[in-house]
Amino acid sequence: MAKNKLRAAVIGTGIGRFHMEGYWKHPASELVAVCDLNGEEAKEFAEKYGASRVTTNWRDLVAMDDIDMVSVATPNNLHAEMTIPFLQSGKHVMCEKPMAVHLKDAEEMVAAAEQAGKRLMIDMSLRFGANLRTFAEMARSGVLGEVYTGRGTLIRRKGSPRLDFPPGGECARGEWFLRLEEAGGGALVDCGVHIIDLMWWAMGNPKPIAVSGVMNTTVLHPRYKAAGMPAEVEDMTSAWIKFENGVTGFMEVTWDANMKEGMYWRVFGTKAGIEVEDKIMLYGRVGERLTDTMVKSDPLYTETTFSHFVDCVLDPKKEMIASGKECLTIMRILDAIRRSAAEGGKEIGL
Repeated sequence: MAKNKLRAAVIGTGIGRFHMEGYWKHPASELVAVCDLNGEEAKEFAEKYGASRVTTNWRDLVAMDDIDMVSVATPNNLHAEMTIPFLQSGKHVMCEKPMAVHLKDAEEMVAAAEQAGKRLMIDMSLRFGANLRTFAEMARSGVLGEVYTGRGTLIRRKGSPRLDFPPGGECARGEWFLRLEEAGGGALVDCGVHIIDLMWWAMGNPKPIAVSGVMNTTVLHPRYKAAGMPAEVEDMTSAWIKFENGVTGFMEVTWDANMKEGMYWRVFGTKAGIEVEDKIMLYGRVGERLTDTMVKSDPLYTETTFSHFVDCVLDPKKEMIASGKECLTIMRILDAIRRSAAEGGKEIGL
């Protein structure tokens, strides 16, 4: 064990393998423990990234005083159950998105972090992509003038958890994704959380005041039932968000659709508009002449989610991107969308 390095543990060998690599790459941190119910897989990744400890019981890690930070990369319903004891035992936590299944659990996670004086970050990884980071920073810079609406879309043509992903891969491999009690929702909480978050962040984090949403189960439920799998969550969600001062946002996300695949965000302003898909485009005008400009990604945005987390643990004064407290707003929006959909799209005040 290297001296003066932050010691990290990771729970979950699916998406958690990216957390392991992130800690392994950072010069000021090292991976010391891996936990997963699949002990053999945990051992495999521990050996790959140099961790000396392997366990199938996450509570073993709570009791370890020589661990500084923990990544919780488990089914959604376990996020709060695991995160809170780690914070209370003096460990910083990086938690996968969404924060939790229930809003009250997310609020308790933030309260636990504040009481313990420890860092809590949510893995809103798209904020750290080079194109997306540049897009958001430009949108927030004032170049658009007054921002008045935003839009975010993700369409997968065939990208449903369990059915369309390899069982031993890093993403969407477990049937828990399809069970409402464990996942808290389908496409919305799996992918839509990213779509809403980046749109909201690029718009300058306006305060949401009302939400309406609709969820569909048209395409995937027959596929799941034919495969003998649970069919409890939606495969598509559309939502309309009202923010203060008349600002609005729209999002749509789908796991499976008879439509061209794509992922893009747009932010509209009084002086210009900006869009990102495979490239960043800034749309403005000089007098009555329309101007379209392709924007290059800022080469300085090389920071990853995990290096940012490590840096924030090292420096308690460093402003954290996607802190638990900040991401509570996203949880409130997700919660309101689900409640609205359950009531046929009724507008829900926040």
